[in-house]
Amino acid sequence: MYSEYAECVAQWIEESNQFVEMEELLALQNRQRICRLAASEGDLDLLRAASTGTPLNKVLDHMRLTLLHVASRDGQADVVKMLLDMFREDPAFLHAVDTDHMTAIDYAVKERHDAIAEVLMERGAGLQGTWLKERLVEAVTAGAVSELQRLMWFAKDIAVAVHSTDRDGRSLVLLALQHKSERRSELIEMLLGFGADLTEVDFYGNDAVSGAVALGDPKIDAIFNREKSGGIASRESSGLASPKKGSS
Repeated sequence: MYSEYAECVAQWIEESNQFVEMEELLALQNRQRICRLAASEGDLDLLRAASTGTPLNKVLDHMRLTLLHVASRDGQADVVKMLLDMFREDPAFLHAVDTDHMTAIDYAVKERHDAIAEVLMERGAGLQGTWLKERLVEAVTAGAVSELQRLMWFAKDIAVAVHSTDRDGRSLVLLALQHKSERRSELIEMLLGFGADLTEVDFYGNDAVSGAVALGDPKIDAIFNREKSGGIASRESSGLASPKKGSS
């Protein structure tokens, strides 16, 4: 009889502990939800109040978006600055990636919040990796000269970014050669200014030099035959100007 009673008491204690743990988990999830909402809506007071009991740099959603991701995506410049100031000694927070491998500056540039992207870049962030590579390929393929320039401005390393390729290994210059408009020469001039390599070959052995020969465009031939300085790998020397056109 006593053993049955003891088993019942033990089960009750276990269930009570599970209930308490569940309550704590729900409370934590609710606090984090409030933090995400505050970051999205720019509520600095609520975030400051929440920070006393919740480490804001550890708040993540199911996609592993940090509060910096959220504020950068939703154009909340004041929240971005506050978070960067609060966690300036935590570089992992600035460079954190979500499940799509995107950083806060990726979201800022994607949503055209260029002023926020500038702030992030000043703290050491910059576009890099797959997201930048795909956007550069898209910009060149579409003949979007201004977008190419904008992406390069926010690139972490221009010398690396300019060597981006598509899924067939085609360089940005080789892709630009295939563009059927007057923007073709402008794109190529810009890419060469950033230090593009005309001899890079795709997966089928094609390079920009052979592509230009096959094209037979005198204007392109003149560009390719002109003596090149060896490439430009800085924003200032390439004549890049800060976009600063996006919302803050």
